[in-house]
Amino acid sequence: MTTNYRYPHVSHQVSDFRYFDLARHWSGKLRGVFESAVVQAQLFNDFTKFQKDKERRYNQSQIDRGLPGTATFSFLPTDKPIQCDSLDWRCDRVGRPFAFDEYVCARACHWIVNSLLMTARIAYPNKPWIIVSSHHHSTVWDQDVTFFDMNYFALKVSPEECASQTVLDPTSFFFAEGVLMELI
Repeated sequence: MTTNYRYPHVSHQVSDFRYFDLARHWSGKLRGVFESAVVQAQLFNDFTKFQKDKERRYNQSQIDRGLPGTATFSFLPTDKPIQCDSLDWRCDRVGRPFAFDEYVCARACHWIVNSLLMTARIAYPNKPWIIVSSHHHSTVWDQDVTFFDMNYFALKVSPEECASQTVLDPTSFFFAEGVLMELI
């Protein structure tokens, strides 16, 4: 049994953790909730910040190399996170893409977690969903064994790895129920 000593209520074996099956439930109520105006407004707000952070880091790397740092990255209300994805992880995938594929963006877990929390809380209000965030990963968790995590689910990261990087990581921060993560 593995315990997070800062949060002793997290006392599950690593193998106990699992993902909520987003692929199975997407075409039902999840798609409608995730694509609702309130969740999309949050997604737009957070991915605008994601693009600004990416722009800042890219321009600084250019300046560090003696080049002009004048690139601009934007995120429009009609854009999807897939348009911000700089990894080609989809090329190696076997099988059909997930119906929610356009919302997956590798390395953007901290910027999509608020939209996922809102979706989970609206679609499944009887579970006490919270955000758990570490330097490595941010996810939505039901405070038991289930992660509501679009990115890691699609990227085929094991639930055990997700648990190790979040709920079992002693440096993780556990948000209160319903509290969104403040992004800079």
